[in-house]
Amino acid sequence: MGASRQTTKSMGPRANVQLWWILWSSALLAATGCASTNERESPAACARDRASTVPSLDAGTIDASGEPPPATLASEPALATPSEPRGALCDGSDEIRLVVDVRWRAIGVDWFAYPHGTYFFVDGRCRFYALHDVMQGIRHGVLSEDEVSQIESGLELAELGSLPAKSPQCFHGPYTLIATKDAGLQCDCEECGAPRSTRAVVNAHTWIELLSARGAGPGGAVRALASPGQPVRHPAPWRVQTIQDWPLSRAMEDVADLIGQLASSRSSGARFDGDEARALQRLRSEAAAMRLIDDLAPRTVYVQDCGTSYQLSIRDELAEHVDERLATFLGEAREREPLD
Repeated sequence: MGASRQTTKSMGPRANVQLWWILWSSALLAATGCASTNERESPAACARDRASTVPSLDAGTIDASGEPPPATLASEPALATPSEPRGALCDGSDEIRLVVDVRWRAIGVDWFAYPHGTYFFVDGRCRFYALHDVMQGIRHGVLSEDEVSQIESGLELAELGSLPAKSPQCFHGPYTLIATKDAGLQCDCEECGAPRSTRAVVNAHTWIELLSARGAGPGGAVRALASPGQPVRHPAPWRVQTIQDWPLSRAMEDVADLIGQLASSRSSGARFDGDEARALQRLRSEAAAMRLIDDLAPRTVYVQDCGTSYQLSIRDELAEHVDERLATFLGEAREREPLD
């Protein structure tokens, strides 16, 4: 008995803490399906272990709200469109009628997240697509009659081609294009050659934010690109950088074109469809909900998979024919309205 009491006493608080740490670590590693950060399982093995614990997404959910998914961006939005044309902007066609496009020249801009910059564009059926913040995704909907009227007047569309556009070139701010099929205005750093031109550009930026705030949520396919990386040790209060778990059963290293370089990357990343796309959109939404100041917050998500941390960018995809239509429209407009 004495020897037994002596053995119990020698274990002491430190040994108890060590025992607790071993048990806790074992449980954590069992839950994640990874051996350790130093002795990792293969991505395939980690994915197999994780497959039974990653729930398959119900087709009726896209985010934590439990609301049904909106119209998919993989096809034309299933939205009620006006039966009759609404003025010059909405002529009843499927063609793009107006584009507002804002881009930056600054080094280090995330080209992957914003391949078309921030924007909104409208087709002849009054359908709009808008992107202000990649973390919120592309929003879409149908303009009301009042919105059509306000956009036409606020952006000076009737006299767009006659507005002065010359402005001093700068390299620290955005340059903005407002373009219809036949006319355009392009200005640097929100400063144009006349007050009316400058007001039109400022109003255009406002409409990007307004339509992004009120449009239907994202759906359809996404593209993602990740770089190995850890959050900063002591971030500013608004830079919430919580590491989240990679939500898919496939290991990140097993996904072609997913791992690359984020900074100024022209990579197309990896495409995800269906349930996988919805899981990544939900992951992005959860990260966005933790941000305190949107304009200062990072545009990426930190995730961990099989013992490695990654900085992950997730962007929504336009339907291929819509994206091609937009790229063609922008190319023609920029040739017609070169920036001095």
